[in-house]
Amino acid sequence: MSTALPIRLRPTGRQIVARSVRAGLMTAALLALPIIVLAAAAELEWVELIVLPTGFLVAAVASASWTRGDGIDLDESGVHPVLSGKQRREYAPWHHIIDIRAERRAGRTVPVIYLESGKVWRLRVPYDGIGLGADAHFDEKLSTLRNMWDTYRSWQRSAS
Repeated sequence: MSTALPIRLRPTGRQIVARSVRAGLMTAALLALPIIVLAAAAELEWVELIVLPTGFLVAAVASASWTRGDGIDLDESGVHPVLSGKQRREYAPWHHIIDIRAERRAGRTVPVIYLESGKVWRLRVPYDGIGLGADAHFDEKLSTLRNMWDTYRSWQRSAS
């Protein structure tokens, strides 16, 4: 990882593929219900079978384009979330963070930020999962996040 700030953490290519396939399969499963009903009533035509692969592809491509830009940016001021290409105004300043831990959530290991206000912020990336959701550099990214917090949390208090 580069040491230049800001540090941008985004889902890996494999994680984007996994999310896209999951979205496509869920969409195809929903579209399969009316097709099964039509097939049971013997009113199914071949054109209606095109709906399944088309729905899969549309959902997969849409999911890939939406999740590709998700992530977080780390700089001297704190952790900035980035969702679908738009940067949110809300962020977590380093001096407001009381702890950063890795926790298991829904089959993934994710960084969790605990804030002074009592809020708990589960980061969407980086994460480490199974199969295509695995990130070979997750430990390095988590270490970078914790190292920046250790570096800048007291630095900002003294600079204020």
